Amino acid sequence: MLKTLFTTIEEIQDYITVDVSSNEKTILPYMLQAEKYTTEIIGKALRAELIEVVHGNEDDESLKELLKVVRLPLANFGYFLASSKLNVNVGEKGFTVTENQNLAPASKWRVDEFKESVELSGYDGLEDLLEFLEENKKAYPNWVSSKAYSYNKQFFINNAWEFDQSIKTEITRLKFLKLKPFIHQVERSEVIKAICPDLFNEIKNQLKNDNITAPNQILLIDYIRPSVCYLAYARKLEAEDKSDNQFSKLEGDRYVSEMRGYLNDNADNYPLYKVSDCYQDPTAITISINNDDSGLFIGGTY
Repeated sequence: MLKTLFTTIEEIQDYITVDVSSNEKTILPYMLQAEKYTTEIIGKALRAELIEVVHGNEDDESLKELLKVVRLPLANFGYFLASSKLNVNVGEKGFTVTENQNLAPASKWRVDEFKESVELSGYDGLEDLLEFLEENKKAYPNWVSSKAYSYNKQFFINNAWEFDQSIKTEITRLKFLKLKPFIHQVERSEVIKAICPDLFNEIKNQLKNDNITAPNQILLIDYIRPSVCYLAYARKLEAEDKSDNQFSKLEGDRYVSEMRGYLNDNADNYPLYKVSDCYQDPTAITISINNDDSGLFIGGTY
């Protein structure tokens, strides 16, 4: 028997709202393939613990609760992977389809519509899975110590919910994942330049270790995340050659500018920033006069 997180069709039917009538031998290999989506979230060690629960070797209640949350996206992704192949037979006569007086293969657009539906449900389920783990992390130490945990905490903004809270733009997890490369670009080109590497790395580590300080929390929520969201979205639109990216870029640039001003005005709360090259003393005023005709230049700091 395959070591999967499902063992019967009846278990799958609890999590997907379609008529799933395939037998276990047909569908379970796809459920195993679909675990690449959920294991990326929960990690290999926690996945191994859940396998023990499914196959009767573990009776931990917290693991049973987690299994329920994992199975929802897993069921949808399993059918997402299987949908193009379930009505195709491969044999001595080559590729054939099953057809009789009562049943015929669904049209391509129906199959595509079904695939889109289960794919979106799968990704929404992953978002719920992340939220569940974050809210109950003390119950799953193997997750907190896993590479999956670090991978899913690598940015200043790491899921669709945080994106939505930052700029009040509702997005699906699938859309968020398509934004991640641009989030990475913005963090490395704009944020690190605005706050300098030491403070940048301090906040990253505090986020990963779940011990962020109050000043850094203000900086993260009020300035860093909105600027990253707007600028990442603008870069994605630019990459797609869409002309409506100017609003997002202007908003992102505004938040970066306000972040610099906030840090300069409150530098005593950010010692790593105050000793960095990014800090500009707001009490120092630079005066310069330029006269193109005379070539006169007067400059000074007071």
